[in-house]
Amino acid sequence: MVVNEQEPENAQPIVAGAKVHVAPPADVTESHISVLADEAIDSLAVRPGGVYIDGTFGAGGHARRIAERVGPDGCVICIDRDPDVERYFGALVADFPERAIFVIDSYANMTAIVHRLGLDGIDGVLLDLGLSSMQLGEAGRGFSFQAEGPLDMRFDQSRGGSASDLIATASEFELARILFEYGEERQSRRIARAIVTARERQSIETTTQLAALVERTIGRRP
Repeated sequence: MVVNEQEPENAQPIVAGAKVHVAPPADVTESHISVLADEAIDSLAVRPGGVYIDGTFGAGGHARRIAERVGPDGCVICIDRDPDVERYFGALVADFPERAIFVIDSYANMTAIVHRLGLDGIDGVLLDLGLSSMQLGEAGRGFSFQAEGPLDMRFDQSRGGSASDLIATASEFELARILFEYGEERQSRRIARAIVTARERQSIETTTQLAALVERTIGRRP
């Protein structure tokens, strides 16, 4: 099952607020290996003719294995918040042209996505949670302080505010709460106070700026 490929050029059908594509074939040369992929798919117990969701598509390693096992009568719905991974879907659909759908959205909306696709139900869901090495390794995404890059940290850079926007506008209390709850940082209040003080003098817009500020505040950790 696939989205109708006969739609007008550049059409952007909407599913649960997300863009749905049948992407053109792509020559994907980047190397990304899914860890324990076969074990994960074995646990999913994929059956021929089934309909499955890969809710964290990434480079498509898991989705490819699902597509192989569902056969020509099955389907894998590939969901990811990061539109940059669409190029990997192009490679997948080139090999399995009648078995895959790509949706740019969060897996949190999968129920609405399934309903909008007109499906009665699905046979299984796979989620590989957390950041991927692709996102961490791309300085322009701002997920890592190992290299200079914009302080962005969004899966989809066309939606919502960036991390630098948050740092520029959030209160000291809110910054401390975020650092403590999501970063498990015991010195969250000190860091938040330092951020608020520093941003009064200069905007904090890069990963290395923030990393240097934190290091000056609480020191470098091993």
